[in-house]
Formats: sequence, structure tokens, C-alpha cells
Amino acid sequence: MQEAHESAKEGLVGYLDAIHGQMEALVTAHLAACDQLETQKTDWKDRSILRLGMHKSGNHLQVKWFTIKWYGKGTARKSVKGSIRKSPNEDTYSMAQLREKAQEWEWPLVESTEIRLGILRRQASFVAKALTSLRYGQMALDKYAAWEPKAQD
Repeated sequence: MQEAHESAKEGLVGYLDAIHGQMEALVTAHLAACDQLETQKTDWKDRSILRLGMHKSGNHLQVKWFTIKWYGKGTARKSVKGSIRKSPNEDTYSMAQLREKAQEWEWPLVESTEIRLGILRRQASFVAKALTSLRYGQMALDKYAAWEPKAQD
């Protein structure tokens, strides 16, 4: 029984790592594409204020959109991060909210990235739930193992 549990756990953790790799590749590709398009913009008002941030802690994967606002002039500019809220019941951010924050030139890229990230977030949530269920199953087995009749020698 323990062998089957470990095998299932390894498989699910591997699946979660694969999802994390896909998320990382998607975030990196998005940032590279935005940087390339942004180099053509000379005025600060035409630059993107949307950014993506990734976080992994245990079985929890998170990719968040946030905004960057710049204050000051020239080399004395300072940036301030702002959050964009995502409904806890949804796997994607509100397209209306993202559209409002995105520049015209970056919107197709933001939309495409968010749709793909939503799919990956959904997959990751199911895999994390499966890992949790597997852990609870093992806890139940451990709890009731003491009640099993002992083998007679």
C-alpha cells in the first residue's frame, strides 16, 4: 500500500512540476515579447504598466498580474507596484480589468497569455487537490492502522 502511495505522490508532484515549467516558459515568453515591443516606444505613457509575477510554495503555484506605476523625472524615477484582484472562484483574471490596464499594442499578447495561464492554473489546482486528498488518505490509513488485528505468531 505504501509503495502505491509513494508512486502516486511522485507522479502528481512530477505533473505539478511540468505545469510549473509551462507557466515559467509562458511568463518568460510574454515578458520577452513585451520588452521587444516596448523598445519601439519612446514616450513613458506608451510603455506597459502590466507585469507578471510567479510564486511556487510547496504544491501551490501562483502567477499574478500586477501594475507598475512610475513617479518622478529622468533618473530619479521610482516604481510602485499595484495589485490586480482575481476572483478566488475563477482561474483567470477579468479580461475587462486587464484590458483597462493594457496598452493597445500589448492587448493581444496579454489576452493570449492570460487564457493559457488560466488553463494551467486550473490544472494546477486539480493536481494540488489530488495531492491533498492523497495525503488525507495516508493520514486515515495511519490513524486506523493501530486498530487492525495483530498477526498471530
